[in-house]
Amino acid sequence: ESYAIIWDAKIRADSYSMGTDDRTIREYIYTQSRDLKRKKHLRNIYYSIISSKYSTDFDDSIRSIKMETDVSEVILVEVEAIVEMVDAKLRSPLDITLGSDGFQQLFTASGLLTAENVRELLI
Repeated sequence: ESYAIIWDAKIRADSYSMGTDDRTIREYIYTQSRDLKRKKHLRNIYYSIISSKYSTDFDDSIRSIKMETDVSEVILVEVEAIVEMVDAKLRSPLDITLGSDGFQQLFTASGLLTAENVRELLI
């Protein structure tokens, strides 16, 4: 399983809204994916935005980013989901892998990734 996750953390007083910096995101993805592809043969590149909360109007932005860049999926990860992922790995270090039977499955569908999603898939 050869994949990479390009990630970006967003801090906002309220919720993060897709669309406010789509151009910057595309440029960031382009630069990072170009460097990754030059160094390694990767089957999938996932783009992940990490924030505490998201607005609900992200479908068009995700679709646009996927069409205009080399990423397979765009995942909006809630901070609590990261905590749940770390907790799951610490509780079952040998059972929870980074591959397609573990963490990778969390990144194979675009959209919002919550702590509940992590529990459903990993625990």
